[in-house]
Amino acid sequence: MSEQVLLLKVGNALQEGKSPYEATRGNWVLAGEKVKNNKIKYVVGIDNRNLHQVVGIYEPKMWYEVVWIAKDIDNREMPRFRFDGIEPTTFTVDDLNKVYDKLLGKFGFGEKAYIPLSELNDLMSLCS
Repeated sequence: MSEQVLLLKVGNALQEGKSPYEATRGNWVLAGEKVKNNKIKYVVGIDNRNLHQVVGIYEPKMWYEVVWIAKDIDNREMPRFRFDGIEPTTFTVDDLNKVYDKLLGKFGFGEKAYIPLSELNDLMSLCS
């Protein structure tokens, strides 16, 4: 499995007054194997409600499993995760806002989406 970029809609958390970092690091129901195998290279926070832009990109350095557990439709436990991270030097918010519409198009009906890092690199190279 290649490195992934996790895209998150954080508009609701921003409306609650959270900073872009706090809104993005959140408490997310995620694919545990991607977290535990360090496959998520970047996490991108997208405000699809007010600003209609990327508000943060972070490189997770440490993941935490949150005690609160969600249940899926089959009543299986789905842990929530949050991270501590830093802003990368590879991409900036301004860089990603050039491809905001393409990133937003990766979502279905949910609040998160995964794309391969190679796909983000391809999108960014088209804007150069």
